Amino acid sequence: MAATLLDKNERTLRRWCTDGVLAVACTDAQGRTMFDIDAILALCGELKAADDEMCELISAADQGNAEAQNDLGTILLKAGRQASALTLFKMAADQDYPDAMHFLYQCHQSGMGTESNDALAMMWLSKAAAHGHKIAHLQLTGVQELAEQALHNTKRLD
Repeated sequence: MAATLLDKNERTLRRWCTDGVLAVACTDAQGRTMFDIDAILALCGELKAADDEMCELISAADQGNAEAQNDLGTILLKAGRQASALTLFKMAADQDYPDAMHFLYQCHQSGMGTESNDALAMMWLSKAAAHGHKIAHLQLTGVQELAEQALHNTKRLD
């Protein structure tokens, strides 16, 4: 989670540990390197003024809670950390969390944190709708109606 929050790769974090920029707090039961959350947040710029609620959200996201991953993703998205947000939305979507799927639709459709890709955008919109996201369902219905209208207009031209 530290790499995602800092928008850095694991190698950079290891180098920071070697250089004394970041200290390892412990290793968890799964063998993952754990860092002090205050030290991570101090390096995060706009996220450094975190309260207990933010720390709990980060901890829950790190433990795999899809809702927390999605919520943290929205915070990072608002803070301009699009690539990090995209990573968290993907983690939550992989657990069938429909709000995250809808955010992935928006990211791929508009190119936030990734290249614009209409095919992936439509895939995520469809998945969100299939998992019960009401707005995604309405949007998908609208897209289908436009496609049917375009097909009808094309047939009239023939």
